[in-house]
Amino acid sequence: AVRGPAGSALPGIAPSNAYRCNDGGYALIAGNGDSIFRRLMTLIGRDDLAADPALADNAGRVARVAELDEVIGAWTAQRSVDEVWLLRLPKYRTVLSLATQGAKPQ
Repeated sequence: AVRGPAGSALPGIAPSNAYRCNDGGYALIAGNGDSIFRRLMTLIGRDDLAADPALADNAGRVARVAELDEVIGAWTAQRSVDEVWLLRLPKYRTVLSLATQGAKPQ
């Protein structure tokens, strides 16, 4: 199979997308591994989704990708790219910033 254009998302891998921040920038967030997803949901204050058995694996998350994109997008919309970047370090390591990735020391 050959994938066609999909915008910023990775079809069949969820969640993984570019989410708009309140400063107009975008944060690329990929919480598509099972344990990474749980940590991401905890980071954004959604322990309910972290513990939801229906979201325990990628197939369940793909089935609810629109909901997850909405939840993550609502969270990033309240923060700047820099805030999202700072929140990822050092504990979670699930969020990368497109706008600042090259400018931030690792």
